[in-house]
Amino acid sequence: IQDDELYLECFRTYNDALWEWCQEGDPDRLIPAAIMPAIGVETAMQELERVANMGYKTYFFNQWPSGNQYPTAADDPFWALCEQTGVVVSMHGAGMGRVQIGVGAMEGKKMPKGSTVKRMSQEHVNDNRASGLHVALPVSMLTLTGVFDRFPDLKIAIVETGAGWLPFYAEQLDRTYTHQRWAGGRELDRMPSE
Repeated sequence: IQDDELYLECFRTYNDALWEWCQEGDPDRLIPAAIMPAIGVETAMQELERVANMGYKTYFFNQWPSGNQYPTAADDPFWALCEQTGVVVSMHGAGMGRVQIGVGAMEGKKMPKGSTVKRMSQEHVNDNRASGLHVALPVSMLTLTGVFDRFPDLKIAIVETGAGWLPFYAEQLDRTYTHQRWAGGRELDRMPSE
């Protein structure tokens, strides 16, 4: 969808319909996850505020709100709003930056103007989704760029990835941080594994 207003209206309609469907069912058991439009921080924040006011508890995203290749200061207002509203950021089949893998990697996905996302084959997507490693990159980026230091009350949910990869990845994050200082020169308040 090339028309931004139509694109955004599709997200609003989906989020409204999902909320209504869960409320008509069993709202104590069915906890819907709103989806975030990927056309910029301001739009993502407007929709986050709108769905938080409806009662949503979690907000699914598969691209950095700013459309950048990794979390930057441009995303900080979004993280601050997530903290303020208490809405949990949810990743499922998410991969951020130049290589985006997961559900959003299919052809035809709407991207912010100027985005440089490479498309992955469905086979590659399925292989990474099964291992849980498709969320390892965004989690490491959030950690090593200091997002969790700046927003200590930010809650992230990693959905349907298993947990076997976590010990290995936590060790690798610590090693990378300690030996290579890959964090743009930024000192973190704690070790990445923490």
